[in-house]
Amino acid sequence: MQVATTIYAPIEDRLARVEANLRALPEIRSDFLARLLSHVFDTVGKRMRPALTLLSSSFHDHDPRVTEIMATAVEALHIATLVHDDTVDDSSVRRGRATLNSLWGRNAAVLAGDYIFAKSATYVCDTGDIRVIRRFSETIMELSTGELQEMSAAYNAEQTMEQYLERIYNKTASLFTTACQSGAILSGAPDDQVAALKDYGYNLGMAFQIMDDILDFEASEEDVGKPVGNDLSHGTVTLPVMMALRNQPDDNPVRALFDNPRRRAKPGPRRGVHRRLHRHRRVLHSRRRLLPRRPPTARRPPRHPSPRLPRRPRRLRKHHARIAPPPRSLPPFTTAIPSASLPSFRAERSVAEESRAPAPASTTP
Repeated sequence: MQVATTIYAPIEDRLARVEANLRALPEIRSDFLARLLSHVFDTVGKRMRPALTLLSSSFHDHDPRVTEIMATAVEALHIATLVHDDTVDDSSVRRGRATLNSLWGRNAAVLAGDYIFAKSATYVCDTGDIRVIRRFSETIMELSTGELQEMSAAYNAEQTMEQYLERIYNKTASLFTTACQSGAILSGAPDDQVAALKDYGYNLGMAFQIMDDILDFEASEEDVGKPVGNDLSHGTVTLPVMMALRNQPDDNPVRALFDNPRRRAKPGPRRGVHRRLHRHRRVLHSRRRLLPRRPPTARRPPRHPSPRLPRRPRRLRKHHARIAPPPRSLPPFTTAIPSASLPSFRAERSVAEESRAPAPASTTP
C-alpha cells in the first residue's frame, strides 16, 4: 500500500477528479439504472489504468482536463469489462462485494455493462483525437476477442505458450497498452516516447495478468476480493496449469479434471486438484499451501443422525386402521319448491297418510 501511495503521489489531485467523474455517472433519470451504477462505482478499486494514463501524460505540458477525461474513459471501460466478465463467469463477489448478476440477474448486468461501455466511448470522443479514438475502438475489439478465445479453448489441455500469451494480451494487457499510449499521445509526446510508453504498458499488463493467474492458486478470497480457483473451474488454462501439465505429464489431476465432464460440470474451486498440484510442487515451487485449510475452530462439527419420533405399536396401528371414519353430515336441502305446487303436494301427502292409517274398530253391537 505504501508503494502504491508513492506512485500515485504526483497525480493525487488529478486522480481525485477522475474519481469524481466516475461517481457522477449514476446521476441519470432512470432510477433502476442509477441504482445499478451506484452499486458498481461505489466500490473503489486500485485505479491502476487511469493512473497510468495520467502518469504517461506528465512528461509534457498540456491541458490536464483532456487526459483526465481519457483516464475516466479507460477506467469506465475496465469496469464495464468486469461487469461482463462476472456475468459470463457467474461470479458472485467482486472487490469484496456482491456482483450485479448475483443481485439483479444476468440480463440487468449485461445491459448495465453495455451502458458503461457506451459511456466510456463518449468520454473518448470528447478528447477530439482521432488516433486515441481509433486505438480505443481497437481495444474493445481485442477485449472481446480475448473473452472468445478463453471460451473456445476451455478444458483444452493442449494449448501452447503462444496461444496463452496472445489471450492474456487481448484480455488484460491491451487496456494497459491503451492507457499508457493514449496519455502520451494527448500530452503531445513525440513518437519515440509514445512507442516506449506503449511497450511499457504492454509489459506491465502481461506481468499483471500472469501474477493474477498465480494468485488464483496462491491467494485467498479475502486477499484478492474475488473467488479463487475460478480459472480452473471454468477450464481456463493459465501459466501455472501449463507448468503443471508440462512437469507432470502422467497422472496429472488437471488432465483428469478436463477429461471428466461430470467433475468439471460442478461449480466452485477444485480443492482436490489444487491440493494435488501443491503436493507435487510442480506449479510454483512455493511453500505456501495453495488453498489454506480451515483452522480447527472453524471446522464443521460432525453430523449426528437427527432424533426420530417413536412409532406407534403395530397392534395399535391396525386397530386404528379398522376404525371407520365418522360419517359425513348430509348437506342441507336447498332445492327451491315452486309455490304453485305446494297445495297439490300437501293434498297428495294427506291422501297417502289416510291410506296407510288402520281402519277404525266397528262399534255396532
